[in-house]
Amino acid sequence: MHCSAFSALFLLLGASTVAVADAFDCTLTSVGDISCTDAKTLIPDLAVLFNSKAVLVHVSGLSWEETGAGTNNSSDDAIILCWETLVGDDVLASGKHDLTEFGLQLPGELDVGMVQVNSAGCHTIAVKLFGSGGAEGFEDETSRPYQSYAAAVSVIPLIVVLVLAMGTQMVEFSLFFTVRLH
Repeated sequence: MHCSAFSALFLLLGASTVAVADAFDCTLTSVGDISCTDAKTLIPDLAVLFNSKAVLVHVSGLSWEETGAGTNNSSDDAIILCWETLVGDDVLASGKHDLTEFGLQLPGELDVGMVQVNSAGCHTIAVKLFGSGGAEGFEDETSRPYQSYAAAVSVIPLIVVLVLAMGTQMVEFSLFFTVRLH
């Protein structure tokens, strides 16, 4: 009786090990959007970046497809997802995610490093994801343009509201006009 219970437990654990190995016979089919979070204040979904201020980059909308390769490959390459985060052509962050940390549910979103821009203007943040899965490797990329300027520039709308309010003596008009400009 004791041996049959032990055998049943062994078979159960052996079956779950095979299921984990089969779960990584997948390939990344698409990458969705990039979002940035201020590293200091943790304000999410930034629309504009400030010069010389670090932001955390997050990629979402990852889609996975089973390849059906059934190789049960146990090498480290079969379960590692590598990433690079670029601003323009410069790689500012890179790393790896061990997919076994996610269990049987492959990730739909990942944190992919911290970046910082140091000049005003339009900057494109791109994330490249690559690794090996299924019968062959995969690589995908997504990018998003961001405007960057000095933090002091963010005071200009407040100054415009104050000047219009003092000039027109109509606070409602100045607020409405400034919001419409944005």
